[in-house]
Amino acid sequence: MLPDSTTPGQREDSDDDHDCWPQLLIEWTDWDNAETTAARRLHPPLATAEHDGRLDQWFFVRKHPHWRLRYLGDTAARTYLARTLEDLTATGEVAWWAHGIYEPETLAFGGAAAMTTAHRLFHGDSSNILAYLARQHAAESSPEPGRRELGVLLISALLRGAGLDWYEQGDVWNRIARMRHTGNDESTHPLPITRQQRQNMQRLMTADAASLAESGPLAPIHGWLDAFAAAGSTLDEHAQRGQLERGLRAVLAHHAVFAWNRLGLSAQEQKVLSERATEVVMTDHTTEESLIVDAETPTEIPPASC
Repeated sequence: MLPDSTTPGQREDSDDDHDCWPQLLIEWTDWDNAETTAARRLHPPLATAEHDGRLDQWFFVRKHPHWRLRYLGDTAARTYLARTLEDLTATGEVAWWAHGIYEPETLAFGGAAAMTTAHRLFHGDSSNILAYLARQHAAESSPEPGRRELGVLLISALLRGAGLDWYEQGDVWNRIARMRHTGNDESTHPLPITRQQRQNMQRLMTADAASLAESGPLAPIHGWLDAFAAAGSTLDEHAQRGQLERGLRAVLAHHAVFAWNRLGLSAQEQKVLSERATEVVMTDHTTEESLIVDAETPTEIPPASC
């Protein structure tokens, strides 16, 4: 279960120093299997340290050739993490590691108040990602959503939590798509989308997570979805109180890209998913009966074809 996002009135337990945190640069011996190793060998010690109070918040960022582990903790936490990484180096799973300094992108995430909210979401998201990956790698087949589907579900929860209407959500999806366009793209036009792909995407974007979590495939990630919704709600509160230093939709789009990077979605996957989500919102397909979603019927999670 993720910790609740910080509300504007809760500052006593915020990360007071937004300018720098300690971080660890980790170079895995096998980059392609780094997430499996992290889920199996790094997450348990992190969870233990968090449980016994040696670590407060922590989260990771994938940035080749390193994973960057950022954390809040004292000297005991630094020593504990160093020992953990030395053990992984001795077993050959880590090739190299070093201490460093993390400087938050405070303005990009909306200012100091919003950065506290972001850090809490980063922490819970990172822990849930590693737990999700451990479950995925442990099971031959998993009833949980695939990575792309999960990415859409989480960001949709964030946008709905922020109180955005359907077309405001479409604007955020379009912002994400623009952020994921590069100078190497052969075309600035979105890839063609089939009727089935539109239908699958719409179902993900409008899924009733509460109903599906009762006994369905979303049960293991219910708290994860709730935390994204709570973070969106808190960011909206910051915006309503004039505490954001960027527009709400710009901040939400920035969160989406960072969340998808943590989840391990490639830039191309992010581009395609956000383009398809934009297409679902901004193109009128109401004449196609197959795209109409019955609001009274719990939406099923579509197969991994979005």
